[in-house]
Amino acid sequence: MTLIHDKRADGENMLKKQMIAFLLLNIFLFAFLINLCCFIDLSVEAVPLWFREGVYVEFRGEFHDVDNYTTLFQFLNLSELRFKDLNFKERGVLFSLFRWECLDFNGSMAELKILLRFFKGDDSFELSTCVFVDVDSRDVYSLDGEFCGKTMLWLPTNLEVGDKVIFGYPECYVEGTVTNKGYNIKTPYGYQKCFEVDFDSNGPVNVTYKNETYRISGLWNWLDYDLDTGILIQTPHFMGEATLYALGGIRRIFSIMLIYETNVDLGPSLIWPQILNIMFFVLPPAVFFVVVFFAVYWRCRKRRRIVRRRER
Repeated sequence: MTLIHDKRADGENMLKKQMIAFLLLNIFLFAFLINLCCFIDLSVEAVPLWFREGVYVEFRGEFHDVDNYTTLFQFLNLSELRFKDLNFKERGVLFSLFRWECLDFNGSMAELKILLRFFKGDDSFELSTCVFVDVDSRDVYSLDGEFCGKTMLWLPTNLEVGDKVIFGYPECYVEGTVTNKGYNIKTPYGYQKCFEVDFDSNGPVNVTYKNETYRISGLWNWLDYDLDTGILIQTPHFMGEATLYALGGIRRIFSIMLIYETNVDLGPSLIWPQILNIMFFVLPPAVFFVVVFFAVYWRCRKRRRIVRRRER
């Protein structure tokens, strides 16, 4: 009996030790997974999920009634490219195009091709370059390794109204503020929910380009971003854009640039703005015809009453 009792006690002790070891192992694995998840969140937090090799976004704008003195874009040294400098044969509506495309991406650093083009009919003029962009920090570098500032082509999607964002050129940063969130903008992909960021240097600033320092009147811009992806949807000038800094020191484009084409999924188009837009055009004529119909109807009815009274 004593031998059996000892064996049972040994078995129970062994079982307790196994349970304690199993519990400690689970606690260790749980703590390890928590630390791993925290590490992953911190490491990929600023990298957009849609960013990959081959991604591109194209913006377009229009210049109406251009003449020889219409300014297309301006450099940091305040010199300008005008329509007469292009030697185009035709006048009228001129289209502007800005496009960026990811040529290579290693998880944090991306190589982008930047293209700026003006065209009308068979006439066209374009500038292009390649840059490296740290997707986490939005820092832009030329092919020679020169720091060019921060890009505004995308932002994180977790920003709230009042949050601050840094834009600008080397040693000349401006602080942007999220001023609106949740409104919609009509794009070629339908109505998309957006958030707005504004920035203004509130006075002259010094910008250095190619070892020359230029004093410009100020850096300001407003930008609309897609709420789901953080991709830039619309901007009036691209003023303060680091990729244009790398493209010959261009300060701004003189047209409102709206997203035109992309292979990034911006999400489904909003339905209610489309319905309201249709109602805006359909409802007034419909109301007009209803009013006219009832006016004619009551007029005819009144005439019939008068005729009946006379017959009596």
